[in-house]
Amino acid sequence: MITLRQTSNSNTVPGIIFAHGNVGEALREAVEGMIGLRDDFIAISNADAGPDEIEERLQVIYQKYRDYHCIFIFIDLFGSSCWKAARLLSLRNKNIRIITGVNLPMLLSFLTKRDRFPVDDLENLVREAGKRGIESRG
Repeated sequence: MITLRQTSNSNTVPGIIFAHGNVGEALREAVEGMIGLRDDFIAISNADAGPDEIEERLQVIYQKYRDYHCIFIFIDLFGSSCWKAARLLSLRNKNIRIITGVNLPMLLSFLTKRDRFPVDDLENLVREAGKRGIESRG
C-alpha cells in the first residue's frame, strides 16, 4: 500500500539526470517547459569525458546534495559509463537511488510526487510511470 507523506522541503528528493551528450539537458528543458523546475533537479553529461572525469562530474554534484536523505539519479542507459559512475557512487553513499532508461513520463512522475511519497513508494511509482510511457502500436 502506498502512503502519502506530508509536503515538506526538508523531505524533498533531489534529482539528477546523468546521460550521454545533450540527452539529459533536453529532458530537463522539456520538463521545465511542462511544469517548471526548482534548483534541486539538474542534468549533467558525460560528453568529452573519460571515466575518471565522468565520476568526478557526478561526485561534484553529489556533494551539493549529500545531506539529503535520498537522491535519485536518472541514467539513460544501463551499463553505460554514466551508470557505472552512479553505481560506484551509490556503493559509497547509501542515500542514492539509480533508475535507468530515463524518459519524460518517469521524470514528470518523480517531480510531481517526490514531496508526497516515501522514497520506496516514489521509486516504484517512477519506474511504473516510465514503463507505462512505452507503447508499441502497429
